[in-house]
Amino acid sequence: MDKWTPEDVWERIVAAANVERALPDPESRFRVPHSGGWPGFPSDPEESYGYNDVKVRVAPAREAIDGMSQVWEWLDWLALPPKRALFLLAAGVPAKKIARKLGVNRSTVWRMKQRALKYISDVLNKTA
Repeated sequence: MDKWTPEDVWERIVAAANVERALPDPESRFRVPHSGGWPGFPSDPEESYGYNDVKVRVAPAREAIDGMSQVWEWLDWLALPPKRALFLLAAGVPAKKIARKLGVNRSTVWRMKQRALKYISDVLNKTA
């Protein structure tokens, strides 16, 4: 890439958030309440005959996971509040919730995003 723009950086961060959402959660098996030795059973007769919708999770490609790792390196260049705000916005969390969590105004969250994107693109352009 010739020159990085904040929009290019934002697209990569959103893609990384989507990849992270698509990855399986290794801790999920510990969060399931223990139900004894019996396997789970369908509570609805339609579920037992397969009339419900099938949920298919497609594992992301290796290149996408590599791109996500690269974005995590970029986010390490930032302080913690802008890093959180940027990744939560990319994951689709509303700015109002992020602002409440960080204890700032909604417009401050958007300014954090713009400054962080500008900073990352400037660093990437200097190293390229």
